[in-house]
Amino acid sequence: MQKREQINQIVNSLKYKFFKVIYLILKQWSNYQWITIIICLTQYLQYTYLNFGLKVQYVWRNKAYSDMINLLLKYFTITISVKNLGIGTYLTIFYFCLGLVLFSILLIMLLAFVIQNKKLQRGPLILLRLLLRIILTFGFWPIVRMQFGLLACEYNKKGKLIMMFEQSQECWTSDYYIHAIVAILGLIITLSFGVLMAFVTYESRRTDQDANAMRNGRSYYQLLIYIFTQIMTYQLLATPEYTILIIAVFLIGSSIVFINTHIDQPYYDTFIQKMWSILAGVNFWTIIMMFYSYLLDGKTFQNTIQAWLLGIPLIIGIIIFRQREQFDLMRANLRKFQDGGQVIKLCEYLLLLIHNSSKSQRYQLLIDSYIEVHKEVCNRNDCVVKLKEEMANKFKGNPKYTNRKNIVNELITQIYQESIKNFPEDIQLRLSYVYFLYDNKKSYSLIMSELVQAMEFKPTFDYEFHIYRYKLIIEEESQQKAEQFDISNSTKQTKQLIEVLEQAALQMIEFWISMSDDHPDMNKLMSLGFKILKQKEEIDLFWSKLKNSDSLKLFNLMAKFYLLVLDDQEVSDQLQNQLWVLQKIKQQEVTEIEEVCNKSIPTLVVTAQFQNFHIQTVNKALCSLLGYSKTDLIGRSVNQVIPEIYATQHNSCLELFIENQAKYQQNLVTQIVYLQAKSNYIIPLYSNVKLIQTNNNQLYFIAQYQQTFSPKQQCILLLDMEGYIENITSSCIILLRLDIIKIQMRRINIKELFPDFHFRKQEFLQKSGAKLHLIPHGLKFSTRTVDTIDFQCYLNYIQFPCIQDEQLYGIVMRLEKIISHNASESILKLTPQQQPKITRFPIFQFIPPSVYYLDYLSVTEIEESMDLKLSQDNQPKLSKIVNYFCMVKRMSQSQKQSIHYDDGIRVKRLWDGQIRDLEDFDIEQQQLEDDEEEYLNSQQLIKEKDKEMQEFQHYFELFQSKTSMYKLLINSNVSRGFQILNYLVNISLFVLYISGLLVFIFNLNDDLNVSNMIFNLSLNNKRLSTCLMIQTILQDVRLLNYGKINGDFDYIEQQFKKIQDLIQIHTSLMTSEPLINQEYLEYSDAYFSLNIELQSLDGSKKNYTYKEAIDLLIGKALYLNSGNISKFDDSDVDFYFYNYNTINSITKNYQIPLNYRYYSIKSVAQNSLDNKLIFLILQTLLQLIAYILIALYLIQFNRFQHQIYQLFFEKCESFLSFLNIGEDENDEVQDDKQMKYTSDQDENKMMNNKQIKNWKNSNKKFKNFMGVVFLIFAIIEGYFIYQYISAQGVVEATFNLSPILNTTSLLESQYRLGDNAIREYLVNPNQSIYCNPNPLKFINNYFDRLYETNADVQTKFTQNLDLFQPDYINLFQELFVKNPCPTVGILQDFITEDYCNTFFNGVVSEGLSIGLTKYFESLELFLLQYQSYQLQEGKDEIRNLVIYLLNTTLSVEIRTMEKVVIRYTQRYLIDQLEQSIKDSFSELSLTRILLFICFTWYILFITFFLWIPANQALIKQIQKSRTLILNMPMSTLMNSALVRRYIRQVLKN
Repeated sequence: MQKREQINQIVNSLKYKFFKVIYLILKQWSNYQWITIIICLTQYLQYTYLNFGLKVQYVWRNKAYSDMINLLLKYFTITISVKNLGIGTYLTIFYFCLGLVLFSILLIMLLAFVIQNKKLQRGPLILLRLLLRIILTFGFWPIVRMQFGLLACEYNKKGKLIMMFEQSQECWTSDYYIHAIVAILGLIITLSFGVLMAFVTYESRRTDQDANAMRNGRSYYQLLIYIFTQIMTYQLLATPEYTILIIAVFLIGSSIVFINTHIDQPYYDTFIQKMWSILAGVNFWTIIMMFYSYLLDGKTFQNTIQAWLLGIPLIIGIIIFRQREQFDLMRANLRKFQDGGQVIKLCEYLLLLIHNSSKSQRYQLLIDSYIEVHKEVCNRNDCVVKLKEEMANKFKGNPKYTNRKNIVNELITQIYQESIKNFPEDIQLRLSYVYFLYDNKKSYSLIMSELVQAMEFKPTFDYEFHIYRYKLIIEEESQQKAEQFDISNSTKQTKQLIEVLEQAALQMIEFWISMSDDHPDMNKLMSLGFKILKQKEEIDLFWSKLKNSDSLKLFNLMAKFYLLVLDDQEVSDQLQNQLWVLQKIKQQEVTEIEEVCNKSIPTLVVTAQFQNFHIQTVNKALCSLLGYSKTDLIGRSVNQVIPEIYATQHNSCLELFIENQAKYQQNLVTQIVYLQAKSNYIIPLYSNVKLIQTNNNQLYFIAQYQQTFSPKQQCILLLDMEGYIENITSSCIILLRLDIIKIQMRRINIKELFPDFHFRKQEFLQKSGAKLHLIPHGLKFSTRTVDTIDFQCYLNYIQFPCIQDEQLYGIVMRLEKIISHNASESILKLTPQQQPKITRFPIFQFIPPSVYYLDYLSVTEIEESMDLKLSQDNQPKLSKIVNYFCMVKRMSQSQKQSIHYDDGIRVKRLWDGQIRDLEDFDIEQQQLEDDEEEYLNSQQLIKEKDKEMQEFQHYFELFQSKTSMYKLLINSNVSRGFQILNYLVNISLFVLYISGLLVFIFNLNDDLNVSNMIFNLSLNNKRLSTCLMIQTILQDVRLLNYGKINGDFDYIEQQFKKIQDLIQIHTSLMTSEPLINQEYLEYSDAYFSLNIELQSLDGSKKNYTYKEAIDLLIGKALYLNSGNISKFDDSDVDFYFYNYNTINSITKNYQIPLNYRYYSIKSVAQNSLDNKLIFLILQTLLQLIAYILIALYLIQFNRFQHQIYQLFFEKCESFLSFLNIGEDENDEVQDDKQMKYTSDQDENKMMNNKQIKNWKNSNKKFKNFMGVVFLIFAIIEGYFIYQYISAQGVVEATFNLSPILNTTSLLESQYRLGDNAIREYLVNPNQSIYCNPNPLKFINNYFDRLYETNADVQTKFTQNLDLFQPDYINLFQELFVKNPCPTVGILQDFITEDYCNTFFNGVVSEGLSIGLTKYFESLELFLLQYQSYQLQEGKDEIRNLVIYLLNTTLSVEIRTMEKVVIRYTQRYLIDQLEQSIKDSFSELSLTRILLFICFTWYILFITFFLWIPANQALIKQIQKSRTLILNMPMSTLMNSALVRRYIRQVLKN
């Protein structure tokens, strides 16, 4: 059980972490209607494509129409264009699609377990929302299609199982297994992830921000399952065998989708719902007609596809004009609901009628009729409609009881509540009720209660998430509203605001001091400026929360801050005006409070701070009543005057009282309370409580008390639950002879006075009470006697139902003395005083005529005593802040009062008998021209200045304060040049990725081309070997016709059919005609030249190309194959042509095609490497350009910063100079005209003579940023360099492998050539061989060449072991070093392994390296035997000798060695070498793919996680930097041409 509980805890923990991530995703999950429409149409066209796919297209029996529809639809499938582009390209797209799903899962895990910071969550959440929108909508079909496409295979004409999308890739071989397993796992992950996210990732409540909002996500996840099943059946099932099964799956799935979409109507948006219904209906109609066409087209009806097209408009029309909103309101009133779904539909329909009633009279009539019918048929006593009608008759004209919307909303609430009682387990009904309450802003506690109850019925996974989500929403919103009533939070924010104001003033002083340095540091200025801006934002945030507090001190402080620090006169004046209004209101409130406290009624004022309730003030009447002085009570806890038995829960009740008053505005009535006097006796009083509340959550209780009056003698005792007396009234002294001293000395139980009290407690608890007798000497140890007295006893339990506490804390015992009257005594009839209604709320009740608002009261006793400690603590800090404000103000004013020592000083000179100013004329006698030019310039400057002022006023006519300027500057755009640089950087990154993609594609294509061309070398040698094998067969047939050797015609005929292999090899070689470089044209010319001389039987000769010569041989071989083999001899024309030319011209010139193929490979490899080098250079240049652009981008950014600070210095130079000189505090401020004149004069001087300011920048972020950029580009450059190095490695490996493959594949043809040459020499000793008229000489040279070729093969193998796969190395060693016989026995059926082991006296079993040596020796021995006999015998005897030698054991073993052992081992070795090369290229391609995927994610990471966020941050920093000019005085901003020009330029961007 414990393990199960632990597992459940872990599962629940993971589940709620997942819920939390989806909750964060849905916070900003909005879908515009037009986007939703486009996505829906794309999805429909995607899964409709398979209805006209190539595999089932024949079903429609109209190829023209189906081809056209298929062509139109395939462009929406996205992945259809990847067919036959190469397995590398397909795998790249496949892993990219799968990577989207896996990356989304990774982001969810990171957000759930790693990234908890809200700021850090923004980027991943934005990316995750984008990925989910793609995966769950138009991206789901191509992702699933790509994965199933890897598993979809079919048989080709050769019987091989190949991929449908990539017909060059064979299925279920080598690396395909790995990709197939990944595809299967990916499909499981994709389906599970898609269904799970579709199950919960949607807005479940009707909202205008999300057109895709749904009642539940079940219909959508069923659509995803349908798409998955549709693709699976289409891809994996073959046609036409399983066509009916495919159509059946399509039909069942489409019907389910149509029912869930059209009947259940999951979407709230009417248009979106109709569109989905239309799409589902058209799809269902399509598959019905598809099924009909497959079974009945041509039998009962023709042209089904035309009927399908004609039926589509009808389907659309039926669904469009169907009245979705139709609902039988009469039936809803008369019949009971069968399930919660009917209730939801009715309530949603009523809300729709209410929403549209203002636009349509029809909807109004429907609502009115429904209300009237409901009023007649409703049998409930609390029927909302009937109650509203009664209240409307009672309070005529009150819209609260007559408004149609209010009536319907309350009626819907009653319907929901009654239905939930009938269907308590219907979670969807409860959630619908919760959404209704939330939309109508009902009580959060009621919504939370419904959510908690819904969780008790074990909802499904999706409903559980939405319950969890709305719990969090309600908690967050209630917490935000609760902050408005949090006193401690308000006080804390006030302290924080004061601290931030102080810091802002200090930072502003430091900013101006730093600006006045000889070498200002831009980094320091920028840091200070941003700190000031940040503090300004914090001040605005705090002030937005506290400005409604009506705090006079805060308003005064903020007004001084804006005036003295920010120099914003307009905002300061606004705050001063608000402060003046508040002071008047406060004075009125103070007057009212003072009037209340000056009355003769006992009054108590209690303040509530930090959940503590302290006495603020009392009047003299209360002091005389309780026996305290003011100093005894003021500042003490209110519980000091409360009996201890009530004090335990008194604070909780007061807190609840505040909450009820603040939230619900409940008026509480008067009740009896008990106060404890200084003598410790309790006094019963009637209390009237008023709540005085400020907007900053400063709360006061004003309680007025009135003593109770009773004509009877009575006393009151407060008992605990065990009966011990806690408190008594003073009347107990007379009636019970019991005083407080006795109670304090020892605990007295009530049973000492009344022994039967506990037994009769239930009687006393009755409303009428019961009689109780006081026994004489009832008190133990009492020295006084008490007469027997009868009392009427009343009991009440002390409870606190207001805090939902059912515990009993004590008993209130009231004793009324019963007086026996004589008959003569007159009975005094008193009219009892009408007592107010008593409620159970303890201590205080409240009947407020109004709610009072007060803050710091400076003229009353309340102001003097309120939060005395806090004021004392903050007094030095406040005075210090005011001093800072004044300092900043003086510094700002110093700009207006800057000292000009040159004012009034003029230079005089005697000129023409007159003393004149030097400035009035030019000594160089160009006075008139200069004056005129100066006048024109001044007029031009005036015009430009007036124009600038007009433009400036045009820009700023709607705002006259720094706050308005801040809003415009913070939202301004960057300059055009900056935007162009940004675009260029983005383009360079995109081009950089495209170049990487191109290099990747080119590398894959080059690798594929090179590998195919390498194999052409072996094909070329195989072609020669096959030609020689056919010649061998012809030689055997010739000897067989002589009847001199043993032979098997069936075996010969079977071998002769191998001619088809020659045709296939030759065709493969001819289909690939490679290009060749200019330097190797001689080999191309030789290949295409007529240098192959073919001789006929009559001795005629003719030249051909090598290709034409092979074609002729194939033609002769085919003709011989169809002829009579019994006539094959040297006299036959065709026989002679094939036999003679094969062993002469063809074998002699075999190097011509071999050289052509080899140098074509070399050309392609060299060209590829040259292209890669060019790409590497271009990519390096592109990275350098991108790096330079980013550097220019940052330089431009720094220029913007420098421009702002230079503007500061140019406009505030005199101000900064004055900071270094100092200023007398008593200097008078210049008037406006003098200030404007001084400002203009300063500006003109500044334009004519600018002081050069040396700026410095200690900011290392620029260098660090460029270092990071350099590192990023270095990694990219490393990737490109690797691509080039790998390409270079491929070229080098190609150059090394080509000779090895050529030599290895050439061995077979060389061995066969030697055998054929010897046999031909034996039969025709005078016939030319290898174009050599001396055949014996060729044969002798042949042995040497064969030795060299064999040695060359083994030498190259040993030297290039690193180029081969381990399997090939093991095979080579097994064949040449170890025993090849097991392999030979497996490869063919002619000889067995045992025979092979005894072959050549067992030499072959020791390895081919030794066996071949034996073979060479046997050939030489055989030839020596022939030559020795040839010298001794005549011509006839030689022919007999040849026949004899060919039938000897040595000859048979030589022939068996060549035709079986060498042939099959060499073929097998070549095949394994080719497979080894293929595996090497496959591994290289896989490495390239993986690296390119990493490169792609790296570029995406750089772009979306580094560059774009950094770019946005820089733009925001520029915008913030612009707002730094607002630190200038307002007069400078308005009067400076430089500032006006700068602001105009900024706003024009």
